[in-house]
Amino acid sequence: MRFSLLFSLAALAALAACTEPSPPPSATVQYATCEEPAERIIPADWAAEHLAEGSAYYEALFSPEAQQAVLDGPVVRVPHFTSSTDRQVELIREGRIFVDRRGDVVVLDAVDWSQNNHTYVSTQLHGFTAVGTLFAQHEEQQDEDVEQALMRLILNWGHCAAHNRDVNPRAWHEGTVMKRQSNLLHTLNYMRAHGPHDELTLTTLLYLIDAGATYLLDEPNVYSPGNHGIRQDMLLAATALSLPQHPRAGEMLELAESRLELAARRMFTEEGIWAEHAPGYVHYMVSLMSSTERLVDRQAGFNPQNFINNYHSSRSFLIDTALPDFSIPRIGRSGRRTIASSVARRAEIGRRLQALERSITIFHGYGHAVIRGDHPDGLYLHLTASHNFPARKRHADELSVLLFNHGRMWITEGGQHSTQRGGMTRYLRSAFAHNTYTLNGGYLDEHSAPELAVEITDSSSGRSGYRLEAFSERFEEPAAFTRTIHVDNDFSAIRMTDALSSEAPGEWEGRFHFPGDLEVVVDNQLVSVTDPETDRTMTLNFQSAQNLLFSTCNGERSPLCGWAQERNNAVPVTTLSWAFEGNNEISIEIAFE
Repeated sequence: MRFSLLFSLAALAALAACTEPSPPPSATVQYATCEEPAERIIPADWAAEHLAEGSAYYEALFSPEAQQAVLDGPVVRVPHFTSSTDRQVELIREGRIFVDRRGDVVVLDAVDWSQNNHTYVSTQLHGFTAVGTLFAQHEEQQDEDVEQALMRLILNWGHCAAHNRDVNPRAWHEGTVMKRQSNLLHTLNYMRAHGPHDELTLTTLLYLIDAGATYLLDEPNVYSPGNHGIRQDMLLAATALSLPQHPRAGEMLELAESRLELAARRMFTEEGIWAEHAPGYVHYMVSLMSSTERLVDRQAGFNPQNFINNYHSSRSFLIDTALPDFSIPRIGRSGRRTIASSVARRAEIGRRLQALERSITIFHGYGHAVIRGDHPDGLYLHLTASHNFPARKRHADELSVLLFNHGRMWITEGGQHSTQRGGMTRYLRSAFAHNTYTLNGGYLDEHSAPELAVEITDSSSGRSGYRLEAFSERFEEPAAFTRTIHVDNDFSAIRMTDALSSEAPGEWEGRFHFPGDLEVVVDNQLVSVTDPETDRTMTLNFQSAQNLLFSTCNGERSPLCGWAQERNNAVPVTTLSWAFEGNNEISIEIAFE
């Protein structure tokens, strides 16, 4: 693809040929890497209806005049859902696609579209991650062989999967459609910058873009509330704004704006925080709101202002709950470790954390609270009392805590290992991997019984120190758990009081999780946790009306016990458990030496 401002007669003839409203030549089927490819990407019946002269689609998109208008059309800042690291770019230029955080690669011209042993890999392939990696920077023209390989990848998919939804369950999964739609729109921007391609014609590209938009508009049950629905609306808006002449552009904009405004009313807490109870997803939504704001076009009729207005509240939540090391609390399905500079720069976060020194910060609607000492080396205690409604992503983490002090984490929790179904994922989401209690060896699934309460019930701060109280009744049988936390005014000691009761006498078990590099010693009801690098020790003195049976585990596989997330891996931690029978009140005095 090489495009000059001064066309020769031959170039003009070639442009006219590539914009003819006819199906692409069947010769492109040679790029298909599936067993039974479709001969043509554009079906004959679709072509007969929409490529016929005089049809609405022909006049808007496919006539020679319309296609020139498309090429001259607006370059929209399309939402980008594909990363572009130097390594990914290097691999693509070598003819390979990076498709998994584990390091998996696929040869560009030998894709197995049926591959489904890992949903992330399948989504990356069918979502055209390689296309987005390079074409998102549409002003930069790629080497001709790389450009051609990416265009042929799209053609390959068109012959193998555009009309065969059985080729892979992920091929037409809504999240994959969203990613693919984004990357096809980036390809359109690339063509607008550098001219159409001889093999992937503009007609074929517009057909594939229309197919994605039609799917998002018409497929039954394709829309779901949450970040997936938000991304769908962003892509519908981006499609309509990129192709304002599309016969259904107005419908796309109207639907996208109405659903985003509905999300503004239903999917945020009373404070204006995105209600997927995992800070990593709040971070993601802040980025999506920022991208949505860049799509606002009042003249075109797209301005979901109520949705965008929640940007500042959600962003402030991220900053105000950040750990002293600037990381995001790994609570719920939070895979992200730090706040991106595009959301908030480190200097701004540092100034805010200094302003929050020696304070208690509570987000009642979201159900998170932080007691913070001096910054950056002082105490940080985080309490989770989130309800899993209206959105998801929360774990079975009722009244769980995180404790950071003297520059490091002392009490951690499971975190999110993977979105893949499996034993480790289930474990890390469970109450067994959080600093909370189980009753009779079980816990309530985080998506069950939304009517059962969990909430922050009281708080205070003053000369005597800082106090939090929270309550949960989220158990498989009638029961109640109240956790009260008091931090001394000089932040030298923490007293945690846990009151537990059940309608029928039961067996309770509480847990704390300590990072794997710490040494844990249990001596009767006194637990010492030592950092061997600094010789600093945290002591936990348990006092209980009933006998407590203590045990520890670390990195055990059968059954799973003593694991937490570290980046994208499950790593061993030391899990301390204390078990007892019947109703009880336990006081835990925590101090540092």
